[in-house]
Amino acid sequence: MIDRLSNIEFTDKRLISFDTVSPYTNINIEGVIRAIREAVQQIDSDKLPLNKRDYLELVEKCMKFASFTFNNKEYHQHEGLPIGPPLSAVSASLYMEMLETEHISLSIPNASKWFRYVDDCLFITQKTTDIHDLQRKLNNIDNKIQVTVEEENNGQLPFLDTVTIRSGNSAKFKVYRKPTNKDDYIPFFSAHDDRTKSGEVIGFYFRSLRICWCGRDGPFKKKGQRSLSVHKKRPFNVFGYQNLSSSSNMESLGYPTFEYRGVEEH
Repeated sequence: MIDRLSNIEFTDKRLISFDTVSPYTNINIEGVIRAIREAVQQIDSDKLPLNKRDYLELVEKCMKFASFTFNNKEYHQHEGLPIGPPLSAVSASLYMEMLETEHISLSIPNASKWFRYVDDCLFITQKTTDIHDLQRKLNNIDNKIQVTVEEENNGQLPFLDTVTIRSGNSAKFKVYRKPTNKDDYIPFFSAHDDRTKSGEVIGFYFRSLRICWCGRDGPFKKKGQRSLSVHKKRPFNVFGYQNLSSSSNMESLGYPTFEYRGVEEH
C-alpha cells in the first residue's frame, strides 16, 4: 500500500477511511457463495483437488453449516460468517471484492483512489467530494453491510498500522499505535528464549524500515551520517535491551542500517 500511495498526487485531495461494521456476522451467505463461484470459475480445474462441481458443493455445505459450542450446548449460526475458520477470511474478502466490482466502483468519483484490506478501506478524493453522501450510497448497497467514516485530522489519517501524512503533493508515513499503547515488552532478563527476545526488537526494526517512508523520493539513503533508531530506544532500554536497541549492533548482526530522511517515528 505504501508503494502505491507514494506515487499519488495529493494536491487538493484529502484522506478518508471507511470501516465496515461487524462484517463477518453481517455478510450475506448467498452473496458469499456467488462470489466464491465466480472466483472458482476463473481457476484451472487442474489446480483443484476435485472437479469444480463437487468442490463448490463442499464449499457451500461448509458455508451453510456454521456450528459452535457455548456452555456445553451446540448452536447453529443462521446468518453471517463464523469468526475463526480460515474459510471465513477468504470468503469475506471475495464478497467485498464482488461489491467493489459491481457497486462501489460505480459510486466513487473517477479521480479518486480506493484501497481495501479485507473490510478496511482507504479513500483518497478531492476536497469537494461529499463524503456523507458517498457513505449513504455505500450503505445502500447492502443493508447489512454498513460503513463508518473517519476523516483526516491535520492532514493525518491512521489506517491499519500506519499513519499517512499529507505533505505538499505527496505523502509520508509513520507507525501507528493506539493511545492506549503502553510500550510493554518482554523483559530481556526473562526466561523467554533468546530468539524470542531478539525477534521482538528485530521485528520493530524491520517494521520501521518498511513503514517510515519519506515519499516518492524513496524511503532511506543507504548508511550515512545517522542510522534509523529501533522504535523508541527508551522502552527497550528499560526492559534491558541495551545491547540490541542500537542500530550499530543491528548492523553487527547482519541487518542493514540507513540514514532516515522521512518522518520521525514517534
